Order: sequence, then structure tokens, then C-alpha cells
Amino acid sequence: MAQVLDRSETLPDELVTFIAEQLDLRTGTLADYASREQTMTDHARALTATLGLRGAVRADIPFMIDAAAKAAWVTDKGLVIATGVIDTLREARILLPSLSTVERAGIAGRARARKQAAHALLSGFRPEQLGALDGLLIIEPTKGIIPPNWMRAIPTAVKPDHVRDILDRLR
Repeated sequence: MAQVLDRSETLPDELVTFIAEQLDLRTGTLADYASREQTMTDHARALTATLGLRGAVRADIPFMIDAAAKAAWVTDKGLVIATGVIDTLREARILLPSLSTVERAGIAGRARARKQAAHALLSGFRPEQLGALDGLLIIEPTKGIIPPNWMRAIPTAVKPDHVRDILDRLR
């Protein structure tokens, strides 16, 4: 709140009056609150200690990445992943870090979840099956694209040429 008061030149009088009433203060006292930076810092520390919270530190980043990976296991949506990180931090009673830190942890967690998903999908395959899968990623020189993309572009119109083309692709 102090940071908002400090950064904003013109807050609506109604808002300042409402907040001052909630805190049982005079409006002028509330407006002067942000004038001394040390007061804000001291009050923030006291409030955090009273509520049993702590600030996020660099050592919490692996914890945030784990939370992001868990959230990313079921989705690829950034908002859901960020929410998973934030919820985990709240459960651990850790104050939220900057938005960019949450974003970077989310990106790293999503990358970890993708690797875990690929490993889970491919772990039961034999070496020759993996070789066959790798072969699907080689560009066919005559067509200029990889076979899965070529198969995806099967014509749907019923014409004799198209039927021959479909049979060629299936072979």
C-alpha cells in the first residue's frame, strides 16, 4: 500500500478516505506514510514475521521449477503453470517473488515436464522402434517434407488421381 501511495501522485480522495477509515487513521497521516522509506521496510518486516511468512530467495528457485513442472505435466498453458507456482509458494508461506522470476521458473518447469513426457512416451520402445521413429523425421528428397507432414496432407476430394496418391502415401 505504501508503494502505491508513494508512486501515485493523485489517488482518488474516496480511496484514501476508505483506507484511512479501515486503519483508524486520519487521511493526512496515511498520505504521509510513504514519505520515509525505512518505515515501510520496518513495517513490512514486522508484518511478515507476525504472519509467519518469509521472502523468496534464490534457493527457492528449484522449488518453484518443481512446482511449475508438476503444473505443466497436465497442461502447456502459461497461466495455469504460473498459478501452480504461486499456489505452491503460498502453501509454503513464501512471499511472491517478482513476476519475471515466476515466469522464468514456469518456463523451466514446462521444459522439464516436456522432457519427462518424452521420456515417459519413449521409455518402453526397443532400439529398432526408436530408429524407425527417428526415420520419420528425415526429409524425403522427392517431396521436400518429412513423412508425417506428407501423410497429413492427404487430399480429400474423390478423384482417381487422388486415390492413387493416397495409396502411394499409405505404402
